[in-house]
Amino acid sequence: MFCTPTYMTSEGIHRVISGTFLMKPGTVKNRVAAERLTFRQATKTSNKKNQRIFQRASASGFGISAAKDDGCTNLATAAMGKSTNVPIPVSPPPLRQSALPDVMYGWRVKALDNWLEARTKRKQAEEEEEGGSKNDNPAGGGSSRLSMEELKSLGHLDQYHYRGLEACDEAIEALGLDSSARVLDVGAGVGGPARYMAHKTGSSITGVELQSQLVEAGQRLNIATGLGDKVQLIVGDICDSDVEFLPANSLKFTHALSLLVILHIPDRAALFSRIYDSLQDEEGGVLLIEDMTLTALGEQEGWTSSEQYDTTDVMGAAFIPSIADYIAHLEAANFVDIEFRSLTEDWCPWAIQRAKQYEEDKESQIRTHGQVVFEDRLRFYQAIARLFASGKLGGSRITCRKPSKWESKLNQGLQLEAASKDSSAKMMPGSKEVKIIETLESKNTNSDPIYPEKVEGKTLETKTSLATFPLGAHDCWQWHFLPAENGEHTAAVVRVWQSDTSVFRSWAWVYNTLTGEQETLFDTKCVEGTDVSKVLRFQEDGTMIVSDFSSGRVMTVKDDLSENGVGSLIVYPSADLSSLPTPLLRVDFECQVKTGWSVPSQTDEVFHRPVLLASVELPGTTTTSTSKCLGYSKRYYGDYPREWAYQFIVALQDKMASIEPVDENDIELQAEAERRVIWTADASFGPDDYNYWKEVVAAAGSEVQSEDSSECYHQGRVGNCRDKRIELDLLSKKSVMKTELSSKKGAHSLLTEALCNCTLRDRISGEVIWRGLAFNETCMGSI
Repeated sequence: MFCTPTYMTSEGIHRVISGTFLMKPGTVKNRVAAERLTFRQATKTSNKKNQRIFQRASASGFGISAAKDDGCTNLATAAMGKSTNVPIPVSPPPLRQSALPDVMYGWRVKALDNWLEARTKRKQAEEEEEGGSKNDNPAGGGSSRLSMEELKSLGHLDQYHYRGLEACDEAIEALGLDSSARVLDVGAGVGGPARYMAHKTGSSITGVELQSQLVEAGQRLNIATGLGDKVQLIVGDICDSDVEFLPANSLKFTHALSLLVILHIPDRAALFSRIYDSLQDEEGGVLLIEDMTLTALGEQEGWTSSEQYDTTDVMGAAFIPSIADYIAHLEAANFVDIEFRSLTEDWCPWAIQRAKQYEEDKESQIRTHGQVVFEDRLRFYQAIARLFASGKLGGSRITCRKPSKWESKLNQGLQLEAASKDSSAKMMPGSKEVKIIETLESKNTNSDPIYPEKVEGKTLETKTSLATFPLGAHDCWQWHFLPAENGEHTAAVVRVWQSDTSVFRSWAWVYNTLTGEQETLFDTKCVEGTDVSKVLRFQEDGTMIVSDFSSGRVMTVKDDLSENGVGSLIVYPSADLSSLPTPLLRVDFECQVKTGWSVPSQTDEVFHRPVLLASVELPGTTTTSTSKCLGYSKRYYGDYPREWAYQFIVALQDKMASIEPVDENDIELQAEAERRVIWTADASFGPDDYNYWKEVVAAAGSEVQSEDSSECYHQGRVGNCRDKRIELDLLSKKSVMKTELSSKKGAHSLLTEALCNCTLRDRISGEVIWRGLAFNETCMGSI
């Protein structure tokens, strides 16, 4: 069969290999060939081995579930139905010039002019009644001037984008606009956002708009509001190099924004290049975009023929990109620090409800605008509603920046240096040498480490004490805790991550399996360079202290990694630990089972502790609770290859859901059943595959059982070994956490953590062996 590759989720950050792969049944290698992805780092090198990085999680469905579970599909089905047409291949269609439908704007301009004319006449009549002189200029001051409150009442007649003034307020806050800002508005329409932002912040804003009728209407409103000195509207195609839009003083812009416009512009390369060039050079500038993007389902399945028609012919979109497409286009224009925030949860129900309400208001709309306008607008609104309801169309806010002049020079120098080192360090053809890190005795990898002899009264082993962080070029230390008893509802995830590309990040989040609520209690975000030493330090007793300066919170980590060791993970609301503040999160645990095995990139064994007895408390949060949990922890460190892709599952058996009870004897068997833990991975680190399936009874001293790694693989949300498979189903949309790991030196990975229900089945018969909870982790990128 033919299978089209896709990235992991609708908020993923990685490039897709174009084209399709012919997949032959029967072998793991042919199976994963259909899911092959490459990373940005791999596309910039001639090393063909790097292009063998696979993404087993591409069909994980998290983006799909998110799109289908948000209530949009059911809301739209009754009104508009679903398309059953044949899917169009997902490879991006060629960019096409699609005429902007007049239905989007023509009626609005007429309605706006009618409103403005009626208002002017009303004001003139009021002045004449009061004995004043007739004033033909609505910007002449006094009561004749059009106020911002009046403009707010116009809603979508002034603000053409989704969420109106709410989106404008968020953009103001995100960009930090003030009276010193010079802003370029791409696709300004009638200038609604520009006027509102200029009025609220004092910024000077230049809007570029292709349609002259919109600019003419906007200029009339600028005069009416008295904002003509702050807001300038220019007619022209921003992609045309002959169109001049820089201010008269030739000062370049500090900021640029575009709200729901870029999907209509076919020449994205020219567009982003012009925006980049228009931003100031010395200090750099910032770009904010709100735009439509494909979800994971949209990229995976592509448009049906009717959806393609709705997209291009009805909606007037030249191109709706995936997240990976967007990143590639912005990077090609030299933008950096590209970040995405999903707006789908807001846009989807809004667009569907708009179509529904508009149809219900048929008689009023026909009276106001006429039958033709009503039918055109209804067709337009319903097309967008269908696309959102399909789960394939999403929305994103994208922020990025143009680096300053000297930062650009630094980045160029670092790239040249890295290329020089890569060239001199190339291995001979056919060699498979793996770099080995030095052991603790001979290499000090921490600038100011403390190597305590004891932690909590327990002697640490010389080689595996790991009482410092980080070790090697890459170090990841993680803990996951799942509710262990009926009536327990709190799950917790904690991680500390660093690579020698000078990026560090640590975070902790909790999820309530009863209410479906998630809360991030700690996140340092990505920290680079010398700042790492400011957020990470050790006490003399071996306790790791991580500080998040943005929130003022502190996390402490005590973990000696020994076989029967104990540990704690605590998040405090403030850095002043001397006052003993009430923790936001406290996890105390004791190891019951510890195992490890060697991997090519690490001298010491990778440490796995699949059975941690734990107590998870939330004493300082809005939901004070304590849960008995079973946890899993591992730590891997070393000189790992720069590209990786993996999916990992740890599943905990729920004794009370494992056997379908039919009589009292079965209920007794349930209570006496031995709870089991499974953990399995399907990974590629550079050219090396790393697959396994491990199983252990959740009791102290239990022996770990392993399956043949050559028969272990993951496909979508399913982990497989020779005779069993573990199937995952998201607990809820909020049980997913996505974390970007990126730095200016080349680290760029997207890590997705998810809490799921799970079912273990016999692969041959399909019979259920047991059910329970699971933690699922997928990651791909460069480190």
